[in-house]
Amino acid sequence: MLNSDERTRLEDLSRPEWVDREHPCQHGGSLSRTDFLRRLVRTGWVLVGTVALVACRPEERSNDSGSTRTETAPATTTDCGDVSGLSAEERETRELYGYVETSSFPDSTCENCSLYLPPDETGGCGGCILFSGPVFADGYCDYWAPVDQG
Repeated sequence: MLNSDERTRLEDLSRPEWVDREHPCQHGGSLSRTDFLRRLVRTGWVLVGTVALVACRPEERSNDSGSTRTETAPATTTDCGDVSGLSAEERETRELYGYVETSSFPDSTCENCSLYLPPDETGGCGGCILFSGPVFADGYCDYWAPVDQG
């Protein structure tokens, strides 16, 4: 059994150091260089995440008619299995992501994935942010992500 001094010492060792410290701005104190650098590193992910989101934006390409389209826009074909218009590299990318036309997971389909691009008003097939070409609403890939309900 531990005596009270040993118990207090053990509690102090198991508690993070920041629990007992007051925030420096609450009493007019200054922030030490070490604390500043720790906070900078802890919050640095915000900058990295922002840069990653901007860098991962879909590219726009111009076609022969001079108009631009988003590379990941849904296909206008009604045959969602027709990938004849895709290059070998684009077909390989679809395979790399593990895309299949019919999901083996009933609650995980392209239609309820946050990366899915639904077909436009004219009908046709959907698309995906990750790869080019038509996408079945009942399809699935290894990068399926649920639609945010919030």
